Amino acid sequence: MLKACVNPVDKNKYHAVKIGIVLFLLLSTLAVYSQVVTHEFIYFDDPEYLVNNTNIHYGINFHSISWAFTTFHASNWHPLTWLSHLLDVQMYGLNPAGHLATNVFLHIANTVLLFLFLSRASGAIWRSAMVAVLFALHPLHVESVAWASERKDVLSAFFWMSTLYLYTRYAEQPGRIRYIMTVISMALGLMAKPMLVTLPIIMLLLDYWPLGRFASVPGGAVSTRQHVWKLALEKVPFAALSALSCVVTLYAQSGAITPLKSAPILARIANAFVSYVLYIYKMVLPLNLSILYQFNDNLPVWQSLGAVGALTAASVVVYRQRLKRPYLMAGWLWYICSLVPVIGIVKVGSQGMADRYSYIPLIGLFVMVVWGVADRSHKWAKGTVVCGAMAAVVSVTCAAAAWRQVAYWSDTTTLFTHVLATDKNNFMAYFCLGVELEKAGKLAEATAYYQKTISIAPWYSNPYCQLGNIYAREGKFVQALEMYDKAVSMEPDSFDSHTNRALFLSNQNRMDEAVEGYYRALTINPKSAVAYNNLGFAFQKLKRLDDAVTQYANGLMIEPRSAVIHANLGTVFALQKKYDEARRHFTAALESDPESYSTHHNLAVIYQTLKRNDEAVAHYRKALQLNPSLPETHNNLGVALGEQGNKDTAIQHFNQALTLRPDYVEARRNLDFAVSGKSR
Repeated sequence: MLKACVNPVDKNKYHAVKIGIVLFLLLSTLAVYSQVVTHEFIYFDDPEYLVNNTNIHYGINFHSISWAFTTFHASNWHPLTWLSHLLDVQMYGLNPAGHLATNVFLHIANTVLLFLFLSRASGAIWRSAMVAVLFALHPLHVESVAWASERKDVLSAFFWMSTLYLYTRYAEQPGRIRYIMTVISMALGLMAKPMLVTLPIIMLLLDYWPLGRFASVPGGAVSTRQHVWKLALEKVPFAALSALSCVVTLYAQSGAITPLKSAPILARIANAFVSYVLYIYKMVLPLNLSILYQFNDNLPVWQSLGAVGALTAASVVVYRQRLKRPYLMAGWLWYICSLVPVIGIVKVGSQGMADRYSYIPLIGLFVMVVWGVADRSHKWAKGTVVCGAMAAVVSVTCAAAAWRQVAYWSDTTTLFTHVLATDKNNFMAYFCLGVELEKAGKLAEATAYYQKTISIAPWYSNPYCQLGNIYAREGKFVQALEMYDKAVSMEPDSFDSHTNRALFLSNQNRMDEAVEGYYRALTINPKSAVAYNNLGFAFQKLKRLDDAVTQYANGLMIEPRSAVIHANLGTVFALQKKYDEARRHFTAALESDPESYSTHHNLAVIYQTLKRNDEAVAHYRKALQLNPSLPETHNNLGVALGEQGNKDTAIQHFNQALTLRPDYVEARRNLDFAVSGKSR
């Protein structure tokens, strides 16, 4: 293994240099990414992971921790990623600034760990520093940091770097404790994202270079082969973790994997070869970066063959240099191998490639470039000065480009407007911009964007659903149902399509059809608390109260702290005159959402029914504090106050109820009784 050549006299200076490098990495990364604290969540994955994911909205508790370790939400099993999101919610709520700041801190930690690992393994402090600078500031890495949902990228990378640092320590001085710590670190990383499945291969590459553990041992070729086999066997526990992670991941993503009929295997292979080349191209020229590069199942033959030829030629070159420049082989295979899990042979989603997938793999290319240039510089006049100048120019250029790229992530509109500037036929950009326009109440413009989405990707069901929502808001119910039907026909296995259609039918009071739709949705996603809640509500409207209770209970098994489901279940129990059960569920709803005026009102009604007027008055007052424009609450509070003998205040609330609703007969009658001194 190569070690840094540090004279004991200069040891303090050496450590001071390392500290200075770490501070530079920290400050330069902060300078580029500090702007994220003013950014918003993005309408692309962030709703599924954060904004609409009620499982994390209550922070860390027993139920949320249990959910994190047992859920396959978002077609992944990554409990540590969920725990990190839960911790963010515990600290920041759903404030995007906190979530994005955590991503930045993790990116900084990854950068520092990369530097510490690589400098320790290679002994080349300045080369390692330059690799870390490229990792920290390259624009291709912005997506992994500036996108809240990509927490799994930066968190798993933290354990990737930690594992390699610990492995380097183990390689220096093998021991059981160091080995176990390395295994544990990899296991934790796999629980953040299965990207670490290739780590056993990466460790073998490190054994080759820079650790030098493949070096000949006494006893000739036979002994050397035995030594290499021993190094391979050393990786068996790591390989077992990778195999287990692959099985779990395939199970978790079974419903999200694109079938072969939609993306033939030959098209996937062609895309993989072309993507390998494009990542290299974008590393050198990071232009026209996008959140979504659409999969092309009809790539020109010349592109596919050209990519195969280029990759083959590069592989031959690095192989021939394996003895003289082993870093080329190690860096190249790092790049090739670490991209395998996300290269698209097993395809999930509509993307052909993604910037975020390059977060770890580019390190291999950075090593090849930095070490290669440094080696060449020995032949140059004033090579050290030239290398320093080149490093400065590249660092500043990357920082400027990354700063600009981070700015595009400020909000959904800015991001996808930029995407359209790079790809005018990006269907997802039109769709997401349509959603933003719809949120802003610009329905005509939103409709145009949804229609444009459909013209590009007629198979995509979501724009049909959104058009259905717009037509429903405009009272065009026939057109709305046509859109929902179209969504279901385009993607029969789309949970969202069936749910949206069923919700529309429920709002049209076509409850039997709505029930059928929710059941269909639940066959697609039996872990949706929202669908169980909606199904329960449909049964409630049909007065099938026992069935409603069953479905609400099913929803609570998935989201035990759902305020909406607890409140709905409380309403059903109140209708069944099971007042203690109703009280318990309304109370549970308020524990999760203490600012719900309707739940305070409903709980007050229960207390009033149970003749617990003091508690009823308290909750009526809280409801009115949250929303003073509730005539029923004013009326009921007046009744409760009257029963307490507080006639004057009761009269005030009856009057307020009538001000809000002049034709409120019951409030008029109660006021007359109170004024005349009568009691009900």
